[in-house]
Amino acid sequence: MAEPVRNIPKAPQRKGTQGDPGGRNRILAYSAGILFGLFCLLSIVLYGGASDEVILDDLSLLDAFRLPFDDQIKLLVADLDNGLGLFGAFTAHFFVDLTIGYFSLIFPLLMLMWCIVLLAGTEREKPVLATNYTLLFSFLFAASLGTLRYSVESVGKEWYGLVGAFTAEILVSLLGAIGALILLIVAIAAAAVYLLNV
Repeated sequence: MAEPVRNIPKAPQRKGTQGDPGGRNRILAYSAGILFGLFCLLSIVLYGGASDEVILDDLSLLDAFRLPFDDQIKLLVADLDNGLGLFGAFTAHFFVDLTIGYFSLIFPLLMLMWCIVLLAGTEREKPVLATNYTLLFSFLFAASLGTLRYSVESVGKEWYGLVGAFTAEILVSLLGAIGALILLIVAIAAAAVYLLNV
């Protein structure tokens, strides 16, 4: 007599990326974003300042491809103070000089935060709020230091960047150095009060 066929339950599939190439691609993309964010963060921290700017004036990103074959470019790159080489120097120059100075550290930090949030699949309300306030305060602080340079000469442009200088120039033209500084301090205080009430 034949034995009755038993219904053997299938083992539950493990949650993961097996059989889900989209999930694997998502993990790879966010991991690459985290690595890129770390690279940008280190580039800004290792910013070489005015000495790197003088060297970068004679170089372009295309010179990175000529680097192994051109001795003159090798000599220029050897003098860079940025520990991440030519790409690190260009990255730091872009973030520090062309955006909001040292406050541009928030960009790679936000990139890291968002990659981790999206990778973990957690709620996004708090990260959105953190992103908005971080960008607002960074912009206001950069503009404040850009305005302060009209009174205090020792404030270097790496503290406010091109965006801070541009904003400060418009505000100083309209309100004067003292008026612009007062407006920015009030804006920072108002944003802080609103943040604490949220």
